[in-house]
Amino acid sequence: MFEDTGLLKALPEYHRHRTLQSVADTNFSIGIAKYLLKGGVLVNYKRSGSHNTALRYAAKRDTADAAKFMKFLLLCGANSGNTGKRKIGDQKGAKNISKHLGMSWDELVAETAKQREQVLSQKDLSPDEVIEQLASLV
Repeated sequence: MFEDTGLLKALPEYHRHRTLQSVADTNFSIGIAKYLLKGGVLVNYKRSGSHNTALRYAAKRDTADAAKFMKFLLLCGANSGNTGKRKIGDQKGAKNISKHLGMSWDELVAETAKQREQVLSQKDLSPDEVIEQLASLV
């Protein structure tokens, strides 16, 4: 979908890793997120303790696209833990995720962890193929 022109790697580290947070805060594009993760962007990046991860940004939104994006981030290893002042599961989008995905936040976290392990157990997959396999589960 996206041609690797080397631009992503040319960005300073902060800007490179911040791009996934921007996608999570704006358009929830799984295609762009796949490109970024394949380019080495960290799924759990946050600038400092008080800043949000991509998952936390997406969890603030109560839309079907945000729900699918959260599922993708969890599949890719996003930390669903209790970091920050509020648990991610207490965010509006996470609380209401069942209306979009048919399962609760806790069920989604458990299911995506299981699915992730199944994909990672396939030893013959390259890192890019792992991301593609995970995206296919959304």
